[in-house]
Amino acid sequence: MLADTGCGGTTLHPKDCVGLPYDRLANEASTLGVGGRSRGFKESAWIVFNGQPPIRMAAYQCEILIAEPTEHNERLPSLLGQDILQHWKITYDWREKLVLAEVHWADYILPR
Repeated sequence: MLADTGCGGTTLHPKDCVGLPYDRLANEASTLGVGGRSRGFKESAWIVFNGQPPIRMAAYQCEILIAEPTEHNERLPSLLGQDILQHWKITYDWREKLVLAEVHWADYILPR
């Protein structure tokens, strides 16, 4: 997933939705992005991340946008939006070639 600080919510694009039964999704939604309007489905989901000590797992219950497959988005990365990123401290260190995300809050945290 691509961390997108300008994206309000998390979006799953088709390459990460292999085998997803689109015909069973019912909550149609429209969103405005850099490339214009796109259609998709707003669905409730749990997003779970494996972590490093002291956290083993952090989980978030949220609504995600599942993008409707088109020829324009089939290769796009999914976007991790502010609905998740606002709960993390992210450190970027160019010299050390390091990006570190520390969980400050989650709906569910399983400690090591």
